[in-house]
Amino acid sequence: MRVALLAFAFVACNRTPEPDPTPAAPKPSVTAAPAPSASAAEAQLAWDAPKAWIRSDKPSPMRKATYTLPKQAGDMDAPDLAISVAGGSVDANVDRWVQQFDEPSKSTLKKTTRKVGTWDVTIAELSGTWMGAGMAGGGVPPKHGYKMLAAIVPVSENGKWFFKLIGPEKSVEAARGEFNAMINSVRPQ
Repeated sequence: MRVALLAFAFVACNRTPEPDPTPAAPKPSVTAAPAPSASAAEAQLAWDAPKAWIRSDKPSPMRKATYTLPKQAGDMDAPDLAISVAGGSVDANVDRWVQQFDEPSKSTLKKTTRKVGTWDVTIAELSGTWMGAGMAGGGVPPKHGYKMLAAIVPVSENGKWFFKLIGPEKSVEAARGEFNAMINSVRPQ
């Protein structure tokens, strides 16, 4: 009897399953978005970075480059320059950056425009208590005495390049000349 049960189990386990009599539901058709045409949003830029700035790996797909700048004596953190590409209006992006600072800091916003090549580049700066980037500050504790110095290069209506420098105010101020020289060197690649 035991041999018969084992033989039955062996045959049952090795049996080819019957096809499901219920027809499979049709898969929804997926229409791929048209391939984007070559546009200024996809254009690549080049720039001249100061030798003392250390280029690091890109921490996210949106970033084109990240640099760590030298920190000044007494500063706990080194400034960080993030270069990214995104859409949206200049004002909407500046407003988003303003929201990364506490309420009293918002009154320090300075926004100017200057010509770099054929572009009208917007320079925004803000100082005070930085609450962090991203959703609810991204879990970063508030950083007092911070400064943001940023440039928006409007390569196209939907593609703007952002050069955003953030860090302790003293270190960011010390890098202002190099930051300006870098922005002035931005050109199509």
